[in-house]
Amino acid sequence: MKLSDMKTVDEAVREHNQDAEFRAEWDRTAFARKVATSVVAFRTKKGRGVNLPPDRVQREEHAGGAQFVGELPG
Repeated sequence: MKLSDMKTVDEAVREHNQDAEFRAEWDRTAFARKVATSVVAFRTKKGRGVNLPPDRVQREEHAGGAQFVGELPG
């Protein structure tokens, strides 16, 4: 299948949007999609690949578990 023959994400979402189960899952994961898109945009803008480790983020261990701290976009 050629890329030009494939549906866009918007087309696929419109097609499946009438399915209540799909719509509920799509709505539930909206925040995660927005965060992922923002992270990729930020890393792309800074010239970092999405698979490369960040250069200014450090991992801090806390009693409640690990937490990553560092610069935030914007």
